[in-house]
Amino acid sequence: MRQHGENSDLLIHDGTFLEEEEGKSHADVKEAAKIAKKSNVKELILTHVSRRYTSPKELEDEAKKIFENTRVAHDFMKVKLKD
Repeated sequence: MRQHGENSDLLIHDGTFLEEEEGKSHADVKEAAKIAKKSNVKELILTHVSRRYTSPKELEDEAKKIFENTRVAHDFMKVKLKD
């Protein structure tokens, strides 16, 4: 099955929670990282992080266990894409 965004330079995906939460309609960081890995993207940027987390480091570290090239977005973040 072909994934949308397969082999892309960048995947921007919600990583709202550290772990899956039943009844929630947002992705957890592990799910986002698995999608990035399966889609063979070059980089994953997690967005829409729940305010319950005071530091994005915990979420970023968890995602990196599955997909190493992961960052958590921050306000006014700029990402340079090469031609």
